[in-house]
Amino acid sequence: MNETDALSRLSQWLKSYGWIVLQDKENKNNNNIFHVTGESTKKPDLIGISPRGYTIAIEVKSGDDGKSLGNYSKLMTYFENYNENKTFYKNSENYFFIINDFVIGTYYSPEGHLKDIEQLHIEHENSHRLWMKNNLSFWNELIPTKEYETTCTLIRRGIWDHIDRKKYKTRTTGIGALLSTALDDKLDYPAVFVMKPNYNTYKWRHLWLNQL
Repeated sequence: MNETDALSRLSQWLKSYGWIVLQDKENKNNNNIFHVTGESTKKPDLIGISPRGYTIAIEVKSGDDGKSLGNYSKLMTYFENYNENKTFYKNSENYFFIINDFVIGTYYSPEGHLKDIEQLHIEHENSHRLWMKNNLSFWNELIPTKEYETTCTLIRRGIWDHIDRKKYKTRTTGIGALLSTALDDKLDYPAVFVMKPNYNTYKWRHLWLNQL
């Protein structure tokens, strides 16, 4: 698989659940085009808008190349530029979007992971470890029911560990990965696993948003 295949699959998948999908340039996926203005015109590959209006910016990777997948610097740049008001997103009718999250998505996102071949990292619900049984993050649905090893490492140690949390603590934009409710043993509805500041306390927390 390559990035073109991933763009096509993600576009079809999101639209099959009623999402609006916009792409960064002319395309064969029948997606409308989005534009950026501001000091920086660097932009991700897709904008996805859920039926409820939740809007995500997606940096697309194939998922077959581990080295490429581990390069999350572009995603961080988009996140930082948006939060520093250096980049603004709009459609062809000059309607400006409020981006809720910046996420990495791959060909395998509908299956709940980012890389082509993954091992199940942990099934939180079936864990017999005491700390996990008492983990409020799981019972409050702040983490998915299960996770895959490479994806788990990429999100936590790669993307989240490199956020300047003090600098962006007053913003409400999240950053993470586009996955699916397959991780909750449900249909493959689009979901995001992100970290973002709490609106009231400004403390960062991770969120498993599976009802967008």
